Amino acid sequence: MSNLEDSNVLENIATRFRRLRGDETFDANDIRTIWHRGPQRTELLTWESRNGSLIKQEFSFAGLVIEYTPEQGIRTGIIPLSDQVTDTGQPRSTVIRMQSQPEPTTLQKASKLLGLVPERDYYGQHLMEIANDWLVQNGHQPVAPTITSSENFNRAPIEPESTWRTITGFSQHRTDNSIPLPVIAIAGVVLGIILGLLVFQ
Repeated sequence: MSNLEDSNVLENIATRFRRLRGDETFDANDIRTIWHRGPQRTELLTWESRNGSLIKQEFSFAGLVIEYTPEQGIRTGIIPLSDQVTDTGQPRSTVIRMQSQPEPTTLQKASKLLGLVPERDYYGQHLMEIANDWLVQNGHQPVAPTITSSENFNRAPIEPESTWRTITGFSQHRTDNSIPLPVIAIAGVVLGIILGLLVFQ
């Protein structure tokens, strides 16, 4: 775990931390799972209801775990070195040793790591803020994000792909001022018709 003290290691993990393109459709209970992943077995799992409330978040990195639920608040834990992953690379949640009280250094490391993510979205932003809130309320030093952007509050993926919107069943306006592709396409068709009429007159 000491390698997390190296800022280069943290930056390497953060720059490659991404939201994975998976099945984010809502299940029969109106809940969907959102998965972010980075190198060195860094993962953030979020369970979100259809109304937008977060039911649970679990962030694992370097054998450390942060878990948040509205009912229990934020908790920290440790994954024993010999049991950190299954054969498929997934965390062994059943062997996580949750601590009786949140560990401040774990929350600080998590906040620092999430704060370095260049394209941190709403889910990473939310957990980082929850961790920092606990640190402040309990007399510990919070960790301000190194990188901030307008994307920090986007729930939808950054890429404007219609197929992605269809898969997730979720749509959201982008925060930039780019012109939507359908508008450009329609404008092109209209311009083509006008030019055609002028040529054949």
